[in-house]
Amino acid sequence: AGPGYNAGGNTDAFTISGFGSTVFLGQGSDIRIINVTDPLLPTLISTFTAAGIVNDIAGNFGRDNAYVYYVTANSTGEFGVFDVSVPATPTLVGSLNLTTLNGVAYDPVTDRAYVVGINTAAEFITIMPL
Repeated sequence: AGPGYNAGGNTDAFTISGFGSTVFLGQGSDIRIINVTDPLLPTLISTFTAAGIVNDIAGNFGRDNAYVYYVTANSTGEFGVFDVSVPATPTLVGSLNLTTLNGVAYDPVTDRAYVVGINTAAEFITIMPL
């Protein structure tokens, strides 16, 4: 095992996702983009802020896209999408107001995100592109 990465601060990291030599670390309301090309010396590329405490992260990394999906338990913007095709400058694509989300997964075959949360009407939601 390598020396690891210290994200700093007093907030624990709750979720992680990665693709190639890039790792996305959810710590508090921040998502940190970390280069792990050298696993013994991970380096921070950039950080972007979600609408609330990040509960889960999923990635969509195809030939023509690079998106990170996140979910929070916040009262607004619980589902969000960031374009990370340029990791140094992530851009918010959009967000949805859904009720208290805890998990997200992305299926590249169907191009759909699936989220789970706490809601008496629907604990499982499918999100499709328009």
